[in-house]
Amino acid sequence: VRRGVQLLYYMPAFQYLVALIIVLNFAANVWEAQVINVAPRPDWMNPFFRDLDVVFTVIFTVELALNLVASGARGFVTSGWNWIDFVVVILAYVGAIFDVSSPRQPLTRTRRTACSLRAGNHCQRNSALSG
Repeated sequence: VRRGVQLLYYMPAFQYLVALIIVLNFAANVWEAQVINVAPRPDWMNPFFRDLDVVFTVIFTVELALNLVASGARGFVTSGWNWIDFVVVILAYVGAIFDVSSPRQPLTRTRRTACSLRAGNHCQRNSALSG
């Protein structure tokens, strides 16, 4: 099983897909931050961004699990970048549990900053994407 996950996880096409999802997540965060003070804010906006956060959280959880299996426990925990990814996913779950959906909440801002680090993490880990 681990070998199959490694083949999938380290495949350049998979890594490009993950990079695209990270960029889309970042763009959604920027969009939400820009429209926070729009008055009146359309009724669909809050549930839309909350649902979008759930979708990205599920995707990043699956990616984190695949990374864990592909890297092995020792390889996973010895990488500082994996710890950043882990914290980002945990912050997303904490935010969802306590419904911290307002971009003005400190936890939301912290999570957004950490999400930005994921892009650097992903390029750093994957030489196919960083040149």
